[in-house]
Amino acid sequence: MKMAGTSLSVLLIEDNPLDARLIREIMKVSRTLACTIESAGSLSSGLALLKAGTYDAALLDLTLPDSEGINTYLEIHKAAPGMPVIILTGVDDESLALEAMQQGAQDYLVKGQLSRNHLERSLSYALERHKILDELSRSRQSLQATTFKLEMALRSINEELQTAKLVQKALLPQDISTLPGVAVGAIYVPCGTVGGDLYDVIPIDDMKTAFLLLDVAGHGVPAALIAAMAKLSFARNIKKGLSPRNIFERVNAELIHYLPPERFVTAILAIFDAQTRSFSLARAGNPPAMFLKAASTTVEHLSTTGTFIGVFPEGKFGQTDIVLNPGDKVLLYTDGLTECINTEEKQLGRPQLAEMFLKTRASPPDETAVRLLKLAQAFVGSAQQRDDITLLVLTGAPL
Repeated sequence: MKMAGTSLSVLLIEDNPLDARLIREIMKVSRTLACTIESAGSLSSGLALLKAGTYDAALLDLTLPDSEGINTYLEIHKAAPGMPVIILTGVDDESLALEAMQQGAQDYLVKGQLSRNHLERSLSYALERHKILDELSRSRQSLQATTFKLEMALRSINEELQTAKLVQKALLPQDISTLPGVAVGAIYVPCGTVGGDLYDVIPIDDMKTAFLLLDVAGHGVPAALIAAMAKLSFARNIKKGLSPRNIFERVNAELIHYLPPERFVTAILAIFDAQTRSFSLARAGNPPAMFLKAASTTVEHLSTTGTFIGVFPEGKFGQTDIVLNPGDKVLLYTDGLTECINTEEKQLGRPQLAEMFLKTRASPPDETAVRLLKLAQAFVGSAQQRDDITLLVLTGAPL
């Protein structure tokens, strides 16, 4: 479509030679529009010209030898839907004018009231309106195409996330129901499709079992990939029969070469020997474990020193050793549990979690894990979960 002020190609469909001549004379002396006008005296000849070429606009009489009324416009519009059409008629009919405009005509001019200003203004406005509508149409088509591409990309991302979710689920231990000297309950709730938390239960020999919780800084697929890498490093070193403290040192030395600066790992690792009932625990930036003896009414926090994994090349990690007798309970958890936030922007906190843990002292570990999660969710209420939540509940059992 040409801009107003440049040479325009206009198709005039008018069967009255005097009217056609008048329109030509008007446009010849136009001060704002330079037009090349091609004439047709009937609908059929006008349609033939449209088939042979393109025009910037059309001036159309509705009463022609071979057509009359609104159908004349509809035929032209059907042949050239992208061309602005101005109706020129001797009939001053408001209902006909309204119908023509509703069907898409740009203007409706009565010949007896026609002047140069009217025609110039009508053509200029018609071209400008059509230009705007054409730009809107292209913008809408571009938006639709972009929306479609985004939808396809989102679908692809969701499919990949679902695959990642299945892979991450497969990394979790599948059967923890029969372990020597201990019963276990576990829960993992990522805040997204996949998360940066993981837990593992790794048999070392007939009597020893390792329990691991780890939490990678951040969320989503990057954190999940690092968590999988950390799990493999832990599993490889746990099988070597090392102490929890030494395992942390080995894992830190391995991962520090691969983790980006903004990523680090917190973790807690415990090794239980059912033969001696010894329970050795080390942690790296993870919240301290909670210990509840069978005959006690207070919760003990098993706090040990330890830096984050992947931050310092010479990471130092402490270790604590306790005896886990039948009926004693230990809670291992990531900070997503104690740092969950309710609608009043208050954190659950360790003291309140310890109270919750104490109330579940008579429950088996799997039920304890579920109750602790429900109590935390009740505290959060309608607030959005902001971090992954992982917990392991261990209860000493007879051999």
